[in-house]
Amino acid sequence: MVKAKLRFGPLGFSLSDEDEASPYQDLLDVFNSGERPPEDERKPSMAELEPVIGELTEGLFGARK
Repeated sequence: MVKAKLRFGPLGFSLSDEDEASPYQDLLDVFNSGERPPEDERKPSMAELEPVIGELTEGLFGARK
């Protein structure tokens, strides 16, 4: 199975509609899948990820409304 090698740089946090939210959904999917970060980089702890995942989830939910 081929896996995409995704790298996310800084993203402006604009979630006013689904089109703008699309890159954030991709990022949230990567966080939730556990496929981050690249093997040669430090893996964030769950304590570090929880607030980010929560904020992304809330923002994406709002963008879909």
